[in-house]
Amino acid sequence: MNLSEYSKKFNSYDEALEQLHSEIYNAFMQNIEKIFVTKNAEGHQTMLFNGNALKIDDLSFYIQKIVNDIDYQHVVNQSILESSVSNIKTPYLDIDQLLLGNLQWEYNISFKPDSSLLTCLNDGEKYILEMKNWNMDFYNFIDFVRKKEKVYIKPFEYDKSLVHSTIDFPSGNLIVFNSLPREITDYIESNFTQSRYLLHGREWDKFIGEILLSVNILRAPSSLGCSVFRDTDNIVIGNMENTSSAYSNLYIGDTEHDVLQTLVADKTSLKNLISVALNKNEKQTQDYIDDIIFTQIATGFKVAPGTYNAYYYPNVEADIKREPLYGDFLERHKFSNLVNPDMVITQETIQPLFKLDTITIVPEEEKSYLKDKLNVKKVIKNDLSI
Repeated sequence: MNLSEYSKKFNSYDEALEQLHSEIYNAFMQNIEKIFVTKNAEGHQTMLFNGNALKIDDLSFYIQKIVNDIDYQHVVNQSILESSVSNIKTPYLDIDQLLLGNLQWEYNISFKPDSSLLTCLNDGEKYILEMKNWNMDFYNFIDFVRKKEKVYIKPFEYDKSLVHSTIDFPSGNLIVFNSLPREITDYIESNFTQSRYLLHGREWDKFIGEILLSVNILRAPSSLGCSVFRDTDNIVIGNMENTSSAYSNLYIGDTEHDVLQTLVADKTSLKNLISVALNKNEKQTQDYIDDIIFTQIATGFKVAPGTYNAYYYPNVEADIKREPLYGDFLERHKFSNLVNPDMVITQETIQPLFKLDTITIVPEEEKSYLKDKLNVKKVIKNDLSI
């Protein structure tokens, strides 16, 4: 039974859609014990599942998305039938089969699932749900559209992995702040062929982190507002979880946020970036940085100049406790139970709980090009004051 036939049972089309949602949801809940998410979903996270665990609390919302696609498919097919084009295949989703736990979207040049696509927060790919007798599997949307192939989901091995990078702090005068002005980010992104708007989840965060690292700025996904802690030259940025005065010697300050990220830069590197990107002299550059510090209530402090390791988990939306991912580092430096970390900066080499995510997004030649572009410009001399 397609939607045209189904809707005839009701007084209006809108009522049919409302009842369809209710019937599908009830069918899912009545068969909840039979629903099995493929083991190949391990390491993936979407609005419908986390690994091979179904997110029951979000099920009603997702079913509405399936109904939206059934509605859209109906509208597209009706438009084709009413037109002069008669040789286009117009398959309909079988509602009776869906209520029995079977969901198959046939390839159709005029219609593709849209609302019910599942975007994984870890690999950034879009997947289509398929069900056979309440067994759920997922195949790649892009391959389905471009190649008419069903390439099924495979386990994602880096879902609990940290990303590691190295950075040089030439002066050791660090600024922890929220965001760069749009004119600066536009300059940086203009040097890369990829676009942030085509990426999702973990891949999106890694892309932004990599392009900023090419101008010597660290980025970590974070909540709205974070605290900065340090034990000598070991720095942790994240949400404070313990306000006991016993930790007051580790606390440096807080940074206000209006976007879900935290940036860390050496003042000398930031000066160089601004002077080159905006063609400003030394005084104009200093005034520009002072404005960033003032408007964002940035936190500044001094560490020993040199090369540091930075570790972060590239997905602020992921439902995961991040402290254990850093191995024993937080406990050894008295940060344990104090902060849920967004980023750790240290001259040590951390032994994380899981292997590091070594997959990069941005081509090395593009990152090197921008680094070289900044290095050939005149670098403003190190400013040793915060």
